Amino acid sequence: MNQLAWDRFVTMTGAEFPRVIERGLSCTLPTGREFEGFLELSIVLNPDDTYLMTFSQVKNGDTLTLDQYDDIYVEQMHEILTEKLGLSL
Repeated sequence: MNQLAWDRFVTMTGAEFPRVIERGLSCTLPTGREFEGFLELSIVLNPDDTYLMTFSQVKNGDTLTLDQYDDIYVEQMHEILTEKLGLSL
Protein backbone atom coordinates (compact mmCIF):
# COMPACT_ATOMS: atom_id res chain seq x y z
CA MET A 1 0.00 0.00 0.00
CA ASN A 2 3.02 2.26 -0.26
CA GLN A 3 1.71 3.09 -3.72
CA LEU A 4 -1.21 4.89 -2.06
CA ALA A 5 1.00 7.04 0.22
CA TRP A 6 -1.26 5.96 3.06
CA ASP A 7 0.70 7.67 5.85
CA ARG A 8 0.59 10.98 3.99
CA PHE A 9 -3.13 10.56 3.32
CA VAL A 10 -3.91 9.94 7.00
CA THR A 11 -1.85 12.97 8.04
CA MET A 12 -3.40 15.34 5.48
CA THR A 13 -7.04 14.29 5.96
CA GLY A 14 -7.13 13.66 9.68
CA ALA A 15 -8.39 10.16 8.95
CA GLU A 16 -8.96 8.10 12.07
CA PHE A 17 -8.88 4.40 12.84
CA PRO A 18 -6.90 3.32 9.77
CA ARG A 19 -7.14 -0.44 9.46
CA VAL A 20 -6.26 -3.25 7.12
CA ILE A 21 -9.20 -5.02 5.49
CA GLU A 22 -9.20 -7.92 3.04
CA ARG A 23 -7.14 -6.78 0.02
CA GLY A 24 -7.13 -3.15 1.14
CA LEU A 25 -7.40 -0.39 3.70
CA SER A 26 -10.20 1.45 5.43
CA CYS A 27 -10.52 4.54 7.60
CA THR A 28 -12.97 6.94 9.15
CA LEU A 29 -12.88 10.49 7.82
CA PRO A 30 -13.75 13.50 9.98
CA THR A 31 -16.87 15.38 8.93
CA GLY A 32 -18.41 18.74 9.67
CA ARG A 33 -21.17 19.12 12.22
CA GLU A 34 -23.79 19.32 9.47
CA PHE A 35 -23.02 15.71 8.54
CA GLU A 36 -24.73 13.20 10.82
CA GLY A 37 -22.91 9.96 11.53
CA PHE A 38 -19.46 9.50 10.05
CA LEU A 39 -17.87 8.91 6.69
CA GLU A 40 -16.06 5.67 5.98
CA LEU A 41 -13.60 5.24 3.11
CA SER A 42 -12.41 1.85 1.93
CA ILE A 43 -9.85 1.19 -0.79
CA VAL A 44 -9.58 -2.38 -2.09
CA LEU A 45 -7.07 -3.73 -4.61
CA ASN A 46 -8.77 -5.62 -7.46
CA PRO A 47 -7.13 -8.69 -9.04
CA ASP A 48 -6.30 -6.65 -12.19
CA ASP A 49 -4.25 -4.10 -10.16
CA THR A 50 -6.98 -1.46 -10.22
CA TYR A 51 -8.81 -0.27 -7.12
CA LEU A 52 -12.34 -0.10 -5.75
CA MET A 53 -13.02 3.03 -3.65
CA THR A 54 -16.15 3.22 -1.54
CA PHE A 55 -17.41 6.21 0.44
CA SER A 56 -20.09 5.25 2.97
CA GLN A 57 -22.08 7.05 5.63
CA VAL A 58 -22.49 5.20 8.90
CA LYS A 59 -25.31 6.39 11.15
CA ASN A 60 -27.01 4.58 14.01
CA GLY A 61 -25.34 1.32 13.00
CA ASP A 62 -26.62 1.52 9.40
CA THR A 63 -24.26 1.86 6.44
CA LEU A 64 -25.28 3.68 3.27
CA THR A 65 -22.97 3.65 0.25
CA LEU A 66 -22.69 7.24 -1.00
CA ASP A 67 -20.26 6.78 -3.90
CA GLN A 68 -18.34 3.91 -5.36
CA TYR A 69 -15.59 3.94 -7.98
CA ASP A 70 -14.41 0.68 -9.50
CA ASP A 71 -11.54 -0.21 -11.85
CA ILE A 72 -9.61 2.97 -11.10
CA TYR A 73 -5.86 3.53 -11.10
CA VAL A 74 -3.80 5.33 -8.46
CA GLU A 75 -3.67 8.49 -10.56
CA GLN A 76 -7.46 8.58 -10.74
CA MET A 77 -7.73 7.92 -7.02
CA HIS A 78 -5.87 11.13 -6.24
CA GLU A 79 -8.29 13.08 -8.43
CA ILE A 80 -11.31 11.51 -6.74
CA LEU A 81 -9.98 12.20 -3.26
CA THR A 82 -9.25 15.80 -4.21
CA GLU A 83 -12.79 16.23 -5.50
CA LYS A 84 -14.48 14.45 -2.56
CA LEU A 85 -12.39 15.88 0.27
CA GLY A 86 -11.41 19.24 -1.19
CA LEU A 87 -7.72 18.49 -0.62
CA SER A 88 -4.85 18.36 -3.05
CA LEU A 89 -3.01 15.18 -2.14
